[in-house]
Amino acid sequence: MTLRKNLYFCPQCGTSGKHLNRASAQTRRCESCGTEFSVSQAAAAAPDAVHFSLPSAGHWGWWVSGALVLAAAAAFAVPLWISLGRSGSPSVESRVNWGRAQESALHEAGGKISRIEIFQRRNEQSQDEYTVVVSDMQSGAHLSEPQVYRLPWMLHGEDFRNLSDGNLYLQLKEKIMLRLDPGAQQFVDITPQLSAQFPRELGSGIAKITFAYKYRPDCFEVLANDGKKYLVYWLIGQIQTEEQARESAQKIASYTELTEDYQFVPLMEGNSLNRNFLLVKTWRKSQSGQPQYSPYFEMAPVGSESFRRGSSYMREVGSGYAVRSYVISEGLTKLQVLEPATPRFNADVLAHNATRLLLSYSPTPDEAQGRVLQLLDRHSGQIVWSRTMAQIPQLAQNRGERYLKAQGIPSGFLMQSTSMEPGHLMDNNGGLVKDFASPPRTR
Repeated sequence: MTLRKNLYFCPQCGTSGKHLNRASAQTRRCESCGTEFSVSQAAAAAPDAVHFSLPSAGHWGWWVSGALVLAAAAAFAVPLWISLGRSGSPSVESRVNWGRAQESALHEAGGKISRIEIFQRRNEQSQDEYTVVVSDMQSGAHLSEPQVYRLPWMLHGEDFRNLSDGNLYLQLKEKIMLRLDPGAQQFVDITPQLSAQFPRELGSGIAKITFAYKYRPDCFEVLANDGKKYLVYWLIGQIQTEEQARESAQKIASYTELTEDYQFVPLMEGNSLNRNFLLVKTWRKSQSGQPQYSPYFEMAPVGSESFRRGSSYMREVGSGYAVRSYVISEGLTKLQVLEPATPRFNADVLAHNATRLLLSYSPTPDEAQGRVLQLLDRHSGQIVWSRTMAQIPQLAQNRGERYLKAQGIPSGFLMQSTSMEPGHLMDNNGGLVKDFASPPRTR
């Protein structure tokens, strides 16, 4: 018999086929997941001139021919099996049907951690078909049936976020908002609930829904079908227009409670490319049952040129620093610069949980020299762990350090070089708990 020539295995999902690509004779496009790859990336199923002839005489001939066929099948199956084992994906059937891994997150409840993965593929109706899979972090066993969502391909993608109620939320294509039900280990579409909760504003339907910027925690930005925009604070049952939000911000000065937090604050000197950031502890006015608000602001050392130029509208807030007066009216009452007062560049709080903040910054204006990651104890204000990204094996090969993603859960942080990579989980002291890129253990 003669084996088929020019048969290739897709390096992404392992599906076999000719994978023709009319654009180039040297490239292939997977018929299953859509991945494009060069001929050199895929191992041909057989050399051009491999032929097997079945013996026509002797009872032993059939045994020889059978052994040859099995050997040929093993030559193709074993590399594929090894590739799938290294991928960490559930199975070849899953990879073929679900498409490309797109995003992942973790959820921790009662000491147990679930892993949520999103797979995406383009279906025959030119829709983006998302498959959401919830599994046990350690064993990989499915905790519920995978859920499928089909949405128009031209819309934007997907995003996870933890809100202050302890639940994990997922926005798909800026069209639907989902909340993970920890008991059922499945997502619930809360978009219809929003329309029902605010019928006067959202009764016409929701055209677009996204997470608001970080300075408005627990907030959704919603565009109704009638073209009006709203800020929806679902957890406290409030909805505001942008004008109402500005009016609400003016009432913050009368709030009687204080909220402590940490953030990076830029100094007024310099420009966006070389601006220094200082890590500070802040005290802001807040009120139970009212929206949280933590806007961006800058500060200047008292006595500096920036302070002297704006002395008429600058106000001291602690540690020898001052801010513009409107920052005080927006709720800031005091800040404390943490020692040592080391300036950082392009600094950001990547993620947080109840006990830790995950910090990221560049030690010099030249980001090519690498970034530093640190864990801050929220109770003591002390740095408990510090590493350069080059010192973390799971991140050392990161091609774009500014694309680093992180998600906080009670016991640690999910770290990903990009949203499409498996990532790893580290604990609240920086120790490795689980590397999702590692092959599963064999028993």
